[in-house]
Amino acid sequence: MPSSGHSDRNPPRGSGWLVHPALPSSLLALALIGFLPGFVRDLPMPGGLEVEWWIHRQGTRALAWFSPLLLVLFFRTRRRGRLALLVTVCVASWLLWLHGDWQAHHQIANVSRIGETPIPAAYYGKVVLVSLLFLSPIGLFALLGRATLLDRYLLATCVAPFAFCLVAFFGIWLVFDLNDNLPDFRKGNTSPGNILAFYAAQIPLVFTQIAQPVLLVSTVFALSRMSRANEIVSMLGAGRSLWRIVLPLFLFGFYVAFVHTVFSYHWAPWAEGHKESLLEQFKRGEEQSTIAERQLYVNTDDRRTWYIGQIPFQLDREQLRILDIYERDEHQRIRLSIQAASAFWHWRDAAWEFRDGAVAVFQENGDLLSKDFFSSHTVSGWRETPWRIVSSRFEPDYLGVPGLLSYLRTHSNDRSARLQLYQTNLHNRWAAPWGCLVILFVAAPLGIVFSRRGALGGVAASIVLFAAILFVSELLLALGKGGFIPPAPAAWLTNLAFLCIGALIFHLRAGNRELRLPRLRRS
Repeated sequence: MPSSGHSDRNPPRGSGWLVHPALPSSLLALALIGFLPGFVRDLPMPGGLEVEWWIHRQGTRALAWFSPLLLVLFFRTRRRGRLALLVTVCVASWLLWLHGDWQAHHQIANVSRIGETPIPAAYYGKVVLVSLLFLSPIGLFALLGRATLLDRYLLATCVAPFAFCLVAFFGIWLVFDLNDNLPDFRKGNTSPGNILAFYAAQIPLVFTQIAQPVLLVSTVFALSRMSRANEIVSMLGAGRSLWRIVLPLFLFGFYVAFVHTVFSYHWAPWAEGHKESLLEQFKRGEEQSTIAERQLYVNTDDRRTWYIGQIPFQLDREQLRILDIYERDEHQRIRLSIQAASAFWHWRDAAWEFRDGAVAVFQENGDLLSKDFFSSHTVSGWRETPWRIVSSRFEPDYLGVPGLLSYLRTHSNDRSARLQLYQTNLHNRWAAPWGCLVILFVAAPLGIVFSRRGALGGVAASIVLFAAILFVSELLLALGKGGFIPPAPAAWLTNLAFLCIGALIFHLRAGNRELRLPRLRRS
């Protein structure tokens, strides 16, 4: 507990380290954007953008290499200098990311090159969220500079175990994952840079999976430790209410939920959906990557069946490979077939170009009428697009908010129960991050102990409640995906229910009262 002889808003000279938690997030983002350009350096760039992408890569690499020097300068300067340095780093990182992302994706937001329904709001929503994430360390630093000494002390006490648990959980996951995938990396002679970029791309996925248990463990540990040292009682004796004492903790939980939201918007589902494909690419040592192999797509409206050998990652730049297409009549008899080595969809003309194959026409009795070989054969008027073909195999768990919105709009005429899966997952993309705040409402009052009974009971109760949250959440999501309840209640009802329970427990704890459960009387 800090000494009460110092000013509440002017911390002593030795406590300057308490204002530093705003920096690591910006430096982490800085390091990540320095590695990611190397991960995509071999991908073909859109026409006319080679110079812009070269500038983007060199700028991000320069910032990444200079990050240790910036870190040293941050700790060697005074507060105003630190703020100026932090603003410079965050704004420069944000502008470099915005430049690269705008060059790569802003055209796709308005005109799709693979046949998906453009949703500009989804792309601009991503830009806003990521921009806020890049610039958030500036706001965090400013808020910490204006916080009282008690608020800083509580944050330092709770954030330190959170960071330790986060690194520990990620390290455990990394050890087990490397144990499974290291033979594949060796077999494909994967470079260390690609391995590092691969695991950097998995960070959003791992964060969304461990954020809630890490918050639970760190909050209960920190508040129980403060309770044993009577620091919570001392703060209450200083005239602060329990709500005011833990307010910085809830603000920190709000920021964790915000980061969770940014990652869940697109990058965490993308990393989960493409992990196996990337590992298969590394295992084979291939330069040309595929997102799926041996894909079957059935167009029931036009009675066409597609058998596709390989589907590439870059659908707008690469070709589908090894195709067999069969078109049937109303009596399910084959009337047309196309075999081709590759196919490319021209989005401007909405036409398919098949290359190096043959087209066969059949009579009503099934006999072959004609068969022509071709080096290039163009077909227009078909409703199939690369996005329709690929999205048919996507599980909703592997789609972010833009992908889910595009799928729902593309298949808006589909009346099957499968749409319920995507609608439920879309609501869950927004609801799941705010479970972090629910965890705090449950863990904070159970971690604070005023009596001599110890903190073990609160720890056990918090674990039980967390297990109940997971069980109820999975149950409601399963009911929502199955069509038994609407998608919105399936995603949000768990948060609302346990938020009310947590608020009740917190209210009782603030009055130093216990939650008494009814007991059966002995006869």
